Amino acid sequence: MYIGNVYAPPTTNLQARGITEDDVRAAVEDILGHIPPHTRANICGDWNARLGNLYPKIGETEMKRVSDDVTVSTRAKWVIDLCEEKSWFILNGLQPGPPARYTYEKGLKKSCIDLVLATDPTRRLEHD
Repeated sequence: MYIGNVYAPPTTNLQARGITEDDVRAAVEDILGHIPPHTRANICGDWNARLGNLYPKIGETEMKRVSDDVTVSTRAKWVIDLCEEKSWFILNGLQPGPPARYTYEKGLKKSCIDLVLATDPTRRLEHD
């Protein structure tokens, strides 16, 4: 995952490389912690988290999202909590608009784990 020009550690095959889930989360949170509060930012990458139709609640603002991928993985809560803490909206599937599309398809395997987060919910995400 790239954030600006900073590379966050990959999250596949963690055990094989001796990396724990806590290590990954700490590294991502450390990198993201360098973005000053109230900075207009967009963050894109493979979060290896399937969110289904979950969305963060930013203060009093609830902007629902809809996804073709309705599976919710164990990492979803962490991503949602991080978005709420940092006031980031998930642009994939933000309503009104089209649903979040699958970002990975191979045979029968499909998922949406590549997410676009933004501090400005008026930004829109186009997918072809």
